[in-house]
Amino acid sequence: MHSNEPPAAAELAYAQAVVSNTAAQIGSLDEEIVLLQTRLKQMEDERAALAIYHQRSLPILSPVRRMPPEILSEIFTRWRLSQVSRRWREIALSTPSLWSLVYVSGKRQADPLPMVQAQVQRARDLKIHFYGAQNGTGDATARIKLFTFLSEHSVRWEELFLRLTAELVPLLPPLRGRLPSLRRLSIIWHDERSQIGVDSVECFETAPFLEDVEFSSEFRYTPIPFPTDLLTSYRIQGSLESHQHILQMAPNIIEARVAITYGLDQPWPEPIGPTIDMLHLKRLYVTHIEILDYFRAPSLEEISMSTDKAASVVM
Repeated sequence: MHSNEPPAAAELAYAQAVVSNTAAQIGSLDEEIVLLQTRLKQMEDERAALAIYHQRSLPILSPVRRMPPEILSEIFTRWRLSQVSRRWREIALSTPSLWSLVYVSGKRQADPLPMVQAQVQRARDLKIHFYGAQNGTGDATARIKLFTFLSEHSVRWEELFLRLTAELVPLLPPLRGRLPSLRRLSIIWHDERSQIGVDSVECFETAPFLEDVEFSSEFRYTPIPFPTDLLTSYRIQGSLESHQHILQMAPNIIEARVAITYGLDQPWPEPIGPTIDMLHLKRLYVTHIEILDYFRAPSLEEISMSTDKAASVVM
C-alpha cells in the first residue's frame, strides 16, 4: 500500500476489502455528521428562541414591578405616572392622595380648568395653592372662573394657600360655613390695590378645625377673623394690638411668627393688663424684642428675632 508496485493477487483482495470498509465507515460518519448538524441547527434555533423569551421575561423580576402602589404614588408626579403603563395608570387613578394638591401658578398658561376638573374628580381631600393673576394680564377672568369651580368643592379643602388679588376678594364671602375640613390657611395679599375698600375678610371664622394660619401683607393690616381654639401654628403680619387680641384667645399655639409692620410710628406702649400666657409655645420669631414684654412662655425652646440689619438672631 506504500509503494507503486502492482499488488499481488492476495494483496489485491485485501486492498479491496480495506477500501470497501473505509468507504462504508466514511458514509456512516457522513450520515452522523448530517444528523449532528441538523440537531445543532435545531439547538441553535431553540437557543435563539429561549434567549428572546429570556430577555422578555427579565422585566417581570424588576423591582419596580414589585414596588407597592403607595410607594409608586409618592415617587412620580401624578400626570406622568398615569402615562407609563396601564398598571401604573390604574394605580394613579385609584390613589386619591396623589391628586390632592391643586397648584395654580401665577404664570400665564393655557386654560387649566379641564385639567383641574379631572384632578378634583380623582382626589378626595384637596390642598389648594392658588395664585391670583394680576388685573390686565388677560388671565384674571380665567382665574375667577377657576376659583369659582374650586369653591364648589370647598367642603373638601384641607389646605388653602392663596395669593389674594382684588378680583378674588369678592369670591371669599360665599365660603362662609362651607369649610368644615380646612386645617391650614395662608393668605398673601398681592399688592396694595387688592386691599382697597376691604375692611375685613369674613368667611374663615366658621372653619372649626383650623390649626395653622399665615397672613401676610406689606401694605396694611386687614382683619381676617378665624377660630383660635385648635390653633397651633401662627404666622401673621399685623399691629401690636391685633397680635394681642388674637394670641390671648389661642392657648394651644406651639410655634408663632409675630411680625409687627404697622403702627411703628408710635412709641411702644407699656404693657397693660395681664401678661398673655402661651404655655405650649416652643418656637417663637419676633420682629421686635419689645414684644417679649407682653408674653409668658415657660416651655419656649427656640427664639429668633430681627436685627437692625434685617438679619435673624437665634437663641
